[in-house]
Amino acid sequence: MTCTLLYKQEEFKKTTFVSYFRTVDEFKKPFEFQDSPVLKAGLSLVSIETKVINCPYREKWLKNGGDPKAHAQRYIPAVRTWSNATFTSGLSDSRSPEEKENIVDELFKRYEHEVVKRPEDHGACHVLAYMVIAKKY
Repeated sequence: MTCTLLYKQEEFKKTTFVSYFRTVDEFKKPFEFQDSPVLKAGLSLVSIETKVINCPYREKWLKNGGDPKAHAQRYIPAVRTWSNATFTSGLSDSRSPEEKENIVDELFKRYEHEVVKRPEDHGACHVLAYMVIAKKY
């Protein structure tokens, strides 16, 4: 999906999500050095594991199918809750709040059309790290 008609190139760059996902080794690191403030605080790592949490919207679609339009109308608001502010704030301050809102509305409308075409290709999975940490008193 291309947004060239909605965004200027510099705005497009500002609406890119910058994400970094830690590795298990990076999560463990504060527990591995004797002079670590974490260890000095009496904390120790008991266990760590990662799990993939599949997108419930995509999982439901794959299992039950149904009306692609209804599916997209349920899925898009879930995506919008965590991404709307990034898209809005990335737009130029020379735009009015109303113009920004209209552009972002159009962006999500276009994305909804893409989801309707191929619902099985859209979902937001997450990888979570579960850490059990003990405190020595």
